[in-house]
Amino acid sequence: MLTASPHWSHGAANSVAAPFCSAGPDRQCRLARSVVGTRWPIGLCLPNDQFGQAHGEPRSCSSDVHRHGGLATSRAGKLALVFEELSNFRDLGGHVTADGRTLLSGLVYRSDALCFVTEHDRALLRDTLRIRTIVDLRTSMEHERMGRYDLADVGEVVHLPVLDGALIREKALDGSLDLFSMYRAIVFDHADEISAVLTLLANPDRLPAVISCTAGKDRTGIVVGVLLAVLGVPDETILADYERSTAGVDMLRGRILARLVGDDVPNIPPAAFAVEPAALAEVLQEIRARYGTVTAYLIAAGAPVEIERRLRALLDSSAEEARLGLLA
Repeated sequence: MLTASPHWSHGAANSVAAPFCSAGPDRQCRLARSVVGTRWPIGLCLPNDQFGQAHGEPRSCSSDVHRHGGLATSRAGKLALVFEELSNFRDLGGHVTADGRTLLSGLVYRSDALCFVTEHDRALLRDTLRIRTIVDLRTSMEHERMGRYDLADVGEVVHLPVLDGALIREKALDGSLDLFSMYRAIVFDHADEISAVLTLLANPDRLPAVISCTAGKDRTGIVVGVLLAVLGVPDETILADYERSTAGVDMLRGRILARLVGDDVPNIPPAAFAVEPAALAEVLQEIRARYGTVTAYLIAAGAPVEIERRLRALLDSSAEEARLGLLA
């Protein structure tokens, strides 16, 4: 039984998308960027088989892209999806575990806040990626300042707030915010919420899913780090994925400052925009020191005892259930 109570926002039911594909020659590029004016929208490359479904013929992708309408075109004439207002969105698929297994793509994504998506972005989430579940880790204060997710036509929004707004205001006032203590608070004060997110992801009816917070770096980074650790991805790979948020956070800085700074939050400490792999590494090590394994940490917080097996069955490309088309 879950000890956290998700807040559901019921959206339109989408059919469950089949897994895109595991990493391979046609997935050399999972992320790309293209310039539109002064912005750098995120480009998400789809594998050949998904472009075949969406556009009638197979396409591959390249990191060297140029924007053209809803798609980005590389110099080689290949196509990649491009978001207009998401700066830290990426697929968790393609990561390789310590024993050589590859995580399936197209099932779990991480992102910055989805409250600013354009109609173009909404269509990509709904019609191309076929997202069914959007996890929102932001607090009520962030909802007030930035807005809630208006994504009922995309999928169900699950609100699992992590980090109390009052704590952030207090840390902002005295300038004492640091990522090491914040990550420790996320992991050990919000274990119920983290456990609830991963339990959702272990349900095939909830996939594809997006995990998100304001910048997509700290709370999302912790949840993703725990997920990847349970799946057997090495810590160095987890930290490298986390570090990829640097460019996205740099682009989001102005928007975050404009929305969150006010009378009760006079400033945002620099640590809020920092990317510190050592802080994530330390908290993963502390989980293992306290519980023995990351899986045991989740079970202690209310996840089912078979949580690791369920997640691997869905997200591991070598799992028998995935090969048999569990999500088809």
